[in-house]
Amino acid sequence: MKHKTRLIDLSIITVILITIILIVFIFFNEFKKNNAIKISKKNFNFVKVQIELELNNCDFKNEDLIFTSSCENFPNINEIQNYFNNKIKLINAHNGKKGIDNEIPGSIILEKSGREISMSIDYDLDGSIDVNHKIIFKKNK
Repeated sequence: MKHKTRLIDLSIITVILITIILIVFIFFNEFKKNNAIKISKKNFNFVKVQIELELNNCDFKNEDLIFTSSCENFPNINEIQNYFNNKIKLINAHNGKKGIDNEIPGSIILEKSGREISMSIDYDLDGSIDVNHKIIFKKNK
């Protein structure tokens, strides 16, 4: 009888420990996910501000270069991606890959239409775009 009671007690303790471990695991994963979302938002805002600054330098300060291109030519998406991924070393917080890439989930997506750059991102990797922002390049030399 005593042996049976010990076995039941051991089973209960095991279930409690497994439950605690699972709860800690869930909270840790949520913490990591929320941290990655926070960094993704920060990256998005950083890229948005940098692109707007570069475009404003061409528009208002009469500078000649924008992301290593002439202000007369609207920069292409590859030049902007190379600038942030290779020079600035922007990293996707969810997987450690490129921070700007139209194919990698969690990365900033850049698209160009005429003299307009559209930026978007899926912060939480749920499959839908969470933020979309358009930047218009006005300079015509």
